[in-house]
Amino acid sequence: MGRGLCFRKGEKIEFMPQSSNKKLIFGTSTASDGPMGTSSITDEHILKNIRLYVSRMCRSVDPKKTITAQQVHGNRIEIVSEKNSGSCMPQCDGLITNSPNLALLIRTQDCVPIFLRDDDLEVAGILHAGWRNILSGILPRSLSEIENHFGTS
Repeated sequence: MGRGLCFRKGEKIEFMPQSSNKKLIFGTSTASDGPMGTSSITDEHILKNIRLYVSRMCRSVDPKKTITAQQVHGNRIEIVSEKNSGSCMPQCDGLITNSPNLALLIRTQDCVPIFLRDDDLEVAGILHAGWRNILSGILPRSLSEIENHFGTS
């Protein structure tokens, strides 16, 4: 019998493709990590919680290089880079980058995160996917954005 993947809140998982030594790390926060915000990361208390969480989960990423989305239950995607570090991208529910060592942050409660990755082009992304996002076409739109912006298929 094969082994299943067990993932508990507050832990992190690292994926490393066989053909690469680059990792994609993701995790979930818990109430003990403190509030992570609702629609912006401009509040200094929330910023502090996010930075502490990122530094605990991934020591190789500068917590000031965190980018989050406002999350409005739509299908807008932002292509982000280091110039967006420390910001909350307005009116969007998805973040895609080819910049290494950025922390892309999506908050979920009854929605799910969708992780995107193209190993050949070294593109990664994360989507906030609730029922409204899915109905508005966030997944096909994100794949189209990756194809148009980075040339993947």
